[in-house]
Amino acid sequence: MEMLKSFLSGIAVLFIISVICLILGDWSYLYKISGILAAVSLFTTGILSGAFNTSMGTRPLHQGQFKYQDQKERDNRVKWSTRVLLFGIPHIIATGIYVYVVFLD
Repeated sequence: MEMLKSFLSGIAVLFIISVICLILGDWSYLYKISGILAAVSLFTTGILSGAFNTSMGTRPLHQGQFKYQDQKERDNRVKWSTRVLLFGIPHIIATGIYVYVVFLD
């Protein structure tokens, strides 16, 4: 249920951005705001999941990254990274559609 709330929150924010763009008559704000939200959500997901942890060298993830964490901390990090990613998915899709329609068409 928590994951669905994150996804629906992302859709709600995207809807608000779309209404603002419709009122202003400038759809480039959709690209700018949703693009920033998409980038921030992907970056935050990477940080929370430990994707940018370079101190491990060539060791596998289970030996280096999770060595000093208990199961509850790992589960909490995975839960929050999933929530942030699900919030950002609508913005990633909207930005991709905008780039395809405007720049590649």
